[in-house]
Amino acid sequence: MKRLLVLLLIAAAAHAALPGLDFAPAPVFGDSLNCRLVGNWPFGPVLAAVMESGRAYAYTSAGGGVYCLDVTDLANPVTLSEAIHTGGNIKGLVFTPFTLFAVTGVLEIFDVSNPALPQRLATYRTPSIAQGAFATSGLLYVADRDSGLRILDISTPADPHEIGHLYLPAKAWNVVVNGDFAYVADGDSGLCIIDVHDPASPQLVGRCDTPGAGKTLAVNDTLVLVGDEARGLRIINAANRAVPVEVGHCDALSGVTGVVSRGHYAYCSDWTRGLSVLDISDPSNPVETGGIDSMMFPKGLSLCDTFVLFADFDAGLRIINVANPADPKQVAQYQTPDWSYGVKTAGNYAYLPDGYSGLRIIDVSNPVVPFEACAWPSRDFTRGVFLRDTFAYVADWDAGLRVVSIADPVHPYEVGSYDTASYSVDVFVLGTHAYVVELAAGLRVIDISDPAHPVSVGVCDSIGVACGIFVQGQYAYVAAQVEGLQIIDVSDPANPVRVGAFNTPDYAYGVWVRDTLAYVADRNNGLLIVNVANPANPTAVGLYDTPNQAMGVMVYGDYAYVADASSGLRVINVANPATPFQSAYYDTPWSAYGCCVANGYVYVADWGCGLQIYGVQLGVAEPPNAIRNTRPALRVSPNPARRELTVQVERNGIARVFSASGALVLEREVSAGPAALSLTGVKPGVYLLRLGNQSTKFVIAER
Repeated sequence: MKRLLVLLLIAAAAHAALPGLDFAPAPVFGDSLNCRLVGNWPFGPVLAAVMESGRAYAYTSAGGGVYCLDVTDLANPVTLSEAIHTGGNIKGLVFTPFTLFAVTGVLEIFDVSNPALPQRLATYRTPSIAQGAFATSGLLYVADRDSGLRILDISTPADPHEIGHLYLPAKAWNVVVNGDFAYVADGDSGLCIIDVHDPASPQLVGRCDTPGAGKTLAVNDTLVLVGDEARGLRIINAANRAVPVEVGHCDALSGVTGVVSRGHYAYCSDWTRGLSVLDISDPSNPVETGGIDSMMFPKGLSLCDTFVLFADFDAGLRIINVANPADPKQVAQYQTPDWSYGVKTAGNYAYLPDGYSGLRIIDVSNPVVPFEACAWPSRDFTRGVFLRDTFAYVADWDAGLRVVSIADPVHPYEVGSYDTASYSVDVFVLGTHAYVVELAAGLRVIDISDPAHPVSVGVCDSIGVACGIFVQGQYAYVAAQVEGLQIIDVSDPANPVRVGAFNTPDYAYGVWVRDTLAYVADRNNGLLIVNVANPANPTAVGLYDTPNQAMGVMVYGDYAYVADASSGLRVINVANPATPFQSAYYDTPWSAYGCCVANGYVYVADWGCGLQIYGVQLGVAEPPNAIRNTRPALRVSPNPARRELTVQVERNGIARVFSASGALVLEREVSAGPAALSLTGVKPGVYLLRLGNQSTKFVIAER
């Protein structure tokens, strides 16, 4: 219960993190052309898992990464690799012999013939945002949200290509194929049944509207079980596929996020009830026979023999024995990383305060392929970290301040600790003192001259709900949510005194100070620049309203690097503080919460997708991105173009043209062969053309 309360408290305060029942923001492939993804360690909560049927291997998503597991002993899963890193947040996994498909809004395809050494095969971009997939007989059926059902030939996994598609009435969220028919959970239109005996020409044959929004489903003989979001589980008889009829439902489930079924039983993941086992031998009257409570917010599940792989969000992967449906038993729990709240770097390592999973220490000596060097456990909920010399000072929520030796980052150990009065959320170290902000108890000054025996020497309370801190000279600057920016004189550590404040328009979550300017991440208000030359009377200097919610900020050179929640990394030119403007950006997979600049890279803590590493060439064209698709670029002519651009198209698809700032300026359906795109109304400049999983840059010259 405490685990749930802590997450809800933080999420409610942030107002930024929990985007509805599907818990999986669709990746937006937006970036300015001068910002590129270099590498990532994208691990976080679990949304999906799948097990091989012929070998004792299982695969669990964790944010944007996949852990490959040896489950020879189901009670003791063993990690074989964490080498699968995707560019999004994995909401589904599909396994075919020796191949794993990760659904991240696009399809990312990996060879797992040797799970200890998985290899990337391809990335395939569907026209919309892929939400779910199902593989059978060399074909992959994709629920592609706004673009309905897409059918791909995956006989050569490294070269998938579309052979058929069908647009549907609403939004396609998931798909299951049984025989010659595909069953699609189509959001507000409920269940759609599609004849796919000719994959090149799928035909809609029947529909059954549901009272809620169909997001997930399972097929059991003539029954289709639809997870109807808040309207529970709907049971539909599809014996007559042209006229499917609802015959029963289970309203006791009010947040269904996954369902599988076999024999007389259905297994549902549900927000309110965890894993619920239903007897559906009488479809008109489903009866709950057993279940297991969720530790958090369960998402997907898969069934293998008598076991269910239960994706229990940030409680990790749970393996449940359902041999006795009336009494399911947990066999094992595989704990994955949690939420990344910030990032600091030192040498070849990045340190992520990662909630319940503690301090994750990532080796970034090669930023293209970072890997976890060590996970140092939390006593409670690791929320903030500050690095100095050979120590990490950790704000560990109810466990207070913990001092950790990182002289050997692979083998950290605790040196000392101080149990603060309230929840420790952030820490800054200067001289012989650590300045800890506590959620509801203000600022605490702790003497760390003896790291093994930290001692509290002073407190300044009544400054609001503190979230972030920066100390410069004799002043501590605290981001205090609704109380804005609080300025505290700490020249006498035993008697810290509030000397000034600036009431920011929204909720202050992060702060960085340089010289006489404070840069405040003011949530919905964006980046606020405040003159603090006179701490008793700070004044506003400039404002840049970021697209989403500014949660963290760091200033380096002439630029402020802003973690802007679901709008990712925003790089703001602050050379003239009165008129800041955006110079670069990259939409992260989930929700950017903190960032730092080091060694020529920007490191972003992406809430739910671990660590993302970016290269920003300010004022310079973006170099090729090795992390993205390596297929040949699209062929276009002429280049530069003026009124029309000819594109050599391999397969039918949708061509999209983006400006240098990442804005979509043109979108057209194109057919295989040479296709002409009219550029009428598009201004001269540098543009990016994307078609499927290929892209190229081109120039429109003055006309």
